[in-house]
Amino acid sequence: MVVDSRKGVSTFIAVLILITLCVAAGVVIYEYALGHIWGFGASQETTAKGQLKLDSAKINSTLGLLTVYIRNVGTAPVGDFTMYINNVRTATPPAVSPNPLLEGDVAIIGMISNFVEGQTYKITLIAADNTQLTFEVNAYK
Repeated sequence: MVVDSRKGVSTFIAVLILITLCVAAGVVIYEYALGHIWGFGASQETTAKGQLKLDSAKINSTLGLLTVYIRNVGTAPVGDFTMYINNVRTATPPAVSPNPLLEGDVAIIGMISNFVEGQTYKITLIAADNTQLTFEVNAYK
């Protein structure tokens, strides 16, 4: 009978290595299923979103006219605006031209209301895709 003098890895170390490999494989499969490993796996939709920038705004209290110039600096069209004046939704939607507002376009928004000279108004515009723009403007005579 020939006795081999080479020794192998102990049973405890072998089991520990196998458990580590199984856990690592489970994490890789889990992450792949969620699509988080290097962008592979489940598809992740990216949606373009509009982004609004205020060019100018003024309120003529004599005429009761709010005039706003906004620009879409985002990558998607925005439109169908809702306006809030001092956190109160206006009864009628604002007049917006053009509507929808395409990428790079400038829109003129008009709203007639009872504005008081010297008062500051907080204006919030919210588009249908939830793109928002909030700013403050003083009423003048």
